[in-house]
Amino acid sequence: MEGRIKKYFNTVKESFLDALYPKTCALCGNILLSKERGICRECSKTLRLVEEPRCKKCGKAIRDWQEEFCLDCRKHTHSFVCNRGIFSYNEQMQDAIARWKFQGRREYSQFFGDAMYYYGKSYIKHCEAQVLFSMPIHKDKKKLRGFNQAEDLAKIIEKYTQIPYLGDFLIRKRNTKAMKDLNANERRVNLRGAFDYLGENPGYKRALLIDDIYTTGSSLDEVSKVLKAVGIEEVYTMTLCVGESEK
Repeated sequence: MEGRIKKYFNTVKESFLDALYPKTCALCGNILLSKERGICRECSKTLRLVEEPRCKKCGKAIRDWQEEFCLDCRKHTHSFVCNRGIFSYNEQMQDAIARWKFQGRREYSQFFGDAMYYYGKSYIKHCEAQVLFSMPIHKDKKKLRGFNQAEDLAKIIEKYTQIPYLGDFLIRKRNTKAMKDLNANERRVNLRGAFDYLGENPGYKRALLIDDIYTTGSSLDEVSKVLKAVGIEEVYTMTLCVGESEK
């Protein structure tokens, strides 16, 4: 009886909060209908997954089935084994992620984390990761934003997979310049020595590193180097979105 009463009041509380703060679509920002979850019906029709053929290293879509790697991965060596991006980083996702990160829409984390697991579970299984990490952000940026979006994604994947997540192991020592206006080489220079770790070698050999966006892979490369320096032999990466490959 007590459990039913508690469930009833929780339902009433949730309905009240939904009326006061209606849930909105993670992609367009419009208010969701009662049966819609995470995104609205219209956005679900336009959501673009990254499909084959894709680069076997970074996961970007490529046009030629005969090519194994995109132009960037043919020119540059990466420190991670491979990356898998779920959605194309198109205008729709750029707007959605901007609202998520910079307008305090942390509730979008649940939909994005669910989607990463649902569409990426075969890749997660393939990685055979023993531990999860997330891309760290500088403490000043986290204080300003209120949360680390990559950490939210990693925690959701942890719940689905039961792979342990070490959220306090990696740190970002320097609050680096914004990356959006930098080219690939400038990004690498900007991030050099920006990351470090706390504590002892965690003792794992295969790790999965989670982030929100893959553009050039510079951030993932730098963090992968840190993880490999403490004894992790293989670092796989997974991102919510991945940019387009060079033509």
